[in-house]
Amino acid sequence: MKNSVLFIFCFLLLSCASDINNDSYRLSSVGSANHVGQGVIVDVRTVQIQGDNQTGNLIGGLTGGVVGSTIGRGKGSILASVGGALLGAFVGGMTQKELSKQNALQYIVRLSDGNLITVIQGMKNRLAIGQRVFVLYGNETRLIPDDLSLS
Repeated sequence: MKNSVLFIFCFLLLSCASDINNDSYRLSSVGSANHVGQGVIVDVRTVQIQGDNQTGNLIGGLTGGVVGSTIGRGKGSILASVGGALLGAFVGGMTQKELSKQNALQYIVRLSDGNLITVIQGMKNRLAIGQRVFVLYGNETRLIPDDLSLS
């Protein structure tokens, strides 16, 4: 039982990392219409996205409590469950935070009206300084190449 609980714990932690690239969308985005703007990349730099540890705290606490409950009897089992839950929450939270860290790119875009915005997205499909882009506004603003300007 311990092995299966630990396997589930590790699987859930690894599956919680978000894909922050400009070609990855959530299911809830399908079929929604959003405003589109145009601009030019004026600066780009690498940044680090800090991981979230809430899911890891929860999964680790539950796993630690279950594993701890198999130790001892009576009050000893209760104490082991509480201790296991606390230790599991701590370890799970730290593990999730580290596993979900990732590098990203921060773009500064000069919009067609002259205003500047920043957009952070994943390392895949890198855009270059001076490149014309479409700004896709929505729950998650994204930048994609403006290939229409080349026609």
